[in-house]
Amino acid sequence: MHIGNVQTGKERQLNTQTPSGTEVTDVAIIGAGPVGLFAVFECGMLQLRCHVIDALPALGGQCVALYPEKPIYDIPAAPALMASELIARLQQQIAPFQPRFHLDQQVTELQRRDDAWELITSRGTRIRARAVMVAAGVGAFGPNRPPLPGIEPYEGRLRALPGRGTGALPGPAAGDRGRRRLRRGLGHCAGR
Repeated sequence: MHIGNVQTGKERQLNTQTPSGTEVTDVAIIGAGPVGLFAVFECGMLQLRCHVIDALPALGGQCVALYPEKPIYDIPAAPALMASELIARLQQQIAPFQPRFHLDQQVTELQRRDDAWELITSRGTRIRARAVMVAAGVGAFGPNRPPLPGIEPYEGRLRALPGRGTGALPGPAAGDRGRRRLRRGLGHCAGR
């Protein structure tokens, strides 16, 4: 079976790594959020091997990074599903296809060479794929400076406080009483 330039099943003869250390696959998927993970499932059903690259250190994209404890209401056949549960189910669904994940790195170069695409990541990982899918959503996350005048001297000096679970902050620590705090984040990430 052929899908565009990509052969499936027994027709393909791709090695998993070249002598130069470049990893070879059928499809490189940029983005490990729900769309990227479901793309792995669809490719797996067509017997296409996938490598998935994401800037975040964990699978799930925005669902895990911003709102894992919030329900999602627009998933077919699931009236309400917590974001973290959606990602867990997608991971379970794609497990038989054994995708290869390259997390905590971004694609920094993408070039067409001969009959394939070559990707290089911010960690120097090299991947050669016959097809590339971009499922990056809003793109790579990065720190955003709050629009507060005079915040620059405080950058890099904020400390993390131990909490009771993800994102939970206890009451004011000793020495913090009477001091102002800056709230940062959304949902489970927000300081209290």
